[in-house]
Amino acid sequence: MPGLKPSAQNRLSLAVSVALTLGCFFVRVGFSSEAIKQTETVIAPTEFQRIYFSYFGMYQGPGVANPGGRGAIDSSSLTYENGEQNLQSQFKLDYFLTPQIFVGAVLNFQLNPLGGVPAQMLDSGFRIGHQRLVHTDNFNLMADVRLTGPMKPDNIRNNELVDFQSLQVLTYNIPKTNFTLGMVGFHTLQIYGSSLRVLSSNDPGAAKDWNLFFGPYASYHLSQSLSALVSYDLHPYHRVGANWDTWAADPTDIAPGISWDITGDINFQTQILMYPSKFGWNTMGTMAYLYWQII
Repeated sequence: MPGLKPSAQNRLSLAVSVALTLGCFFVRVGFSSEAIKQTETVIAPTEFQRIYFSYFGMYQGPGVANPGGRGAIDSSSLTYENGEQNLQSQFKLDYFLTPQIFVGAVLNFQLNPLGGVPAQMLDSGFRIGHQRLVHTDNFNLMADVRLTGPMKPDNIRNNELVDFQSLQVLTYNIPKTNFTLGMVGFHTLQIYGSSLRVLSSNDPGAAKDWNLFFGPYASYHLSQSLSALVSYDLHPYHRVGANWDTWAADPTDIAPGISWDITGDINFQTQILMYPSKFGWNTMGTMAYLYWQII
């Protein structure tokens, strides 16, 4: 899910990048220390925007082999599943304590327009982050940590107590070129109550306690508003009750696509998902992303 490029000083960044672990960010509580000396002018509290409200949507679209169908490619089994197209949505309300440090609320939900339950809540909560944790002229690392509570029906049934999440977005603009390299990490530690039924780690219904995402990508700016990109996504996870040296992973995908800055506040991106482990027309999926900085 790259392509949502980091904005200037007063704009939230939603791109894709290298993942640090969740524990790394608890060491950096507050995200106030920077590894590289900055030379920016100090801005008075009245000179920057305090409140931002944004929307991010991720639509799992039809398979390439059946573009008019109602189904989608399941990213775990790589099979075509009818009615599986869905729109995962996120609203964020952030308050900036300084031009770079923010706190705010995150509301997640999913719409299923073609099958199943029409809509459901996803785990939501609060976050604290830093827009320029490490920053130079061509390099930037943005990060946040989040505390979310169980709202997804499956997690409520599993007696989930709380989630600890971390997002990291790293970008590097190669000097004197139109290329940008980046990496995203989004990691979740799910903690459950004692009533959780522990299943075999080989059981696909067994609950996960660690969900990790790593997404390196490269983009080429075709114009001021249009970019071509390709990403490589990895999704390792760990199931409750399994040995700590026993991890599994969903199939990795390579995803070429296009990113379009429709306006300074709206970005649209579309990608084709190809899976090297089972390459073919029948396993290619599509994704579309929309980012809107509302306030």
